Amino acid sequence: MPKHRILDILRRKSQIKKIKTQSELKDNLSRIESTKKLETDLDFNIDETIEIGVEQVGYNLRVKSQLRQNMMAQKEIVENRLEFLSTQQIQLQKLVRNEQIKTKKISEKYNEFVEKFEIEKEIKQLDDILIQRKV
Repeated sequence: MPKHRILDILRRKSQIKKIKTQSELKDNLSRIESTKKLETDLDFNIDETIEIGVEQVGYNLRVKSQLRQNMMAQKEIVENRLEFLSTQQIQLQKLVRNEQIKTKKISEKYNEFVEKFEIEKEIKQLDDILIQRKV
């Protein structure tokens, strides 16, 4: 198999991987957005459990306190998830960048081989013409 064919296959493979990684990155961004929305909703709900100016007594105080604690625990989980997704996003961006660099290098090599192949083809044609003229 000619080298330019192998490079073409490698280039396509690299492009497919880049597209797949970009798709994962887009999904990751949507997850980050939904998690941020959840965090904002939790902040709002935590603030809503505190009634300013109203005397809190007995069962109602206990329920709201427990609810607030549960929401704060959920908020911590959401913050950890956001941190994880942000780290994952950075890694995916690095992968995309690396694939772009790899694709560019492979394309350059491919173009070099195609150009070299074309030159060799022209030289061969010229040689054939010279041989025919000698005969």
